[in-house]
Amino acid sequence: MRGQEPQAPRPTLGTLNPMKSLRIHPWLLSCFLLGLLFAASAPAAPPPLPEDIQKGITTFFNLLKQQKIDEAYEIILVNTRIRGREDDVKALKKQTREAITTYGPMLGFETIEQRRVGMSLMQVICLSWSENFPLRWRFSYYRPGDRWRLLDIFVDDKIGELFDTRAVRVQPMDAVPPASTP
Repeated sequence: MRGQEPQAPRPTLGTLNPMKSLRIHPWLLSCFLLGLLFAASAPAAPPPLPEDIQKGITTFFNLLKQQKIDEAYEIILVNTRIRGREDDVKALKKQTREAITTYGPMLGFETIEQRRVGMSLMQVICLSWSENFPLRWRFSYYRPGDRWRLLDIFVDDKIGELFDTRAVRVQPMDAVPPASTP
């Protein structure tokens, strides 16, 4: 075959530029890596509450819904040192009765946060719903061995503290801006 120019060898699979033949590949890889980045930065769900703590808190709030305040505290304070501090228990019961009178009957609750310090301290923060206003409840627990013990109960109506105070405050659209002074 004289007169014909020699032909360049045909490219084989090993000589192809993979980026040229698969133009979508860099885009797909970028999306995949971006997805991994977001998945890795998502906070992990907290572990479920220990069964005995969950049961005690649920029973406590169910009794409060029935306005059985004395029974609720008898149940939640079993095997605690708080139970022996009669003045503190009376104050808790009084505060709870006043809250129900002020904010209305308790309608329900939810556990909104749990904080752990090491393996032996935990605080469970609950929000109870009433007809007029929610309450924040903090239950602090200690585990010196194999069982959690209630150390303290604290209740208040400072719901604003649940939010990040550094957040930008947004003014309502219909709010009138303050008059400027010359």
